[in-house]
Amino acid sequence: MKQRTANLATVAIALFALGFSIWQGVIQRTHNHVSLEPRINAYYSNDAKAEQEGLYVINNGMGPAFVERFEVRVDGKVMPDGDLWKLGTALAPLGLNAGCLTIRGPRPNDSFKAGEEMALIELSKNAPAVCSLTAVKMRAAFAEHLDFTLIVSSIYGDRFEYILKINSQRPL
Repeated sequence: MKQRTANLATVAIALFALGFSIWQGVIQRTHNHVSLEPRINAYYSNDAKAEQEGLYVINNGMGPAFVERFEVRVDGKVMPDGDLWKLGTALAPLGLNAGCLTIRGPRPNDSFKAGEEMALIELSKNAPAVCSLTAVKMRAAFAEHLDFTLIVSSIYGDRFEYILKINSQRPL
């Protein structure tokens, strides 16, 4: 009788340890996904000391962000691709002078490493004085009319959507 009780106790302890190990593996996997999640933020800056004026996007997360889609809207209307990327096609409806600005944009399959920042639309460093009006118009246009959605995925394939107007990222 003692042997049978010892055997049952051994099997019960082993099953408990197996269950605990499986649970620990699931928790570790969840932790890995969350800890390497990209965290996208975009902001307007007019930092005179850093000679920055424009719209910037940064990955504040611990893992890379792989770009799946970048959609630009002006007053709710989706901007098509153009010679100056999607952001470039937004300049005319926003009333901005493309000659005063440097335009960049993430393409599908581009990536942002952890901590990487990119200027999307920036007042050119060598812009002539006439561009000061563009800088003033840019601030108002971005605040009132420009919006974009950036869909990225993590190294684990988890997908996220960042929306500029609400400055929020949500999982998809």
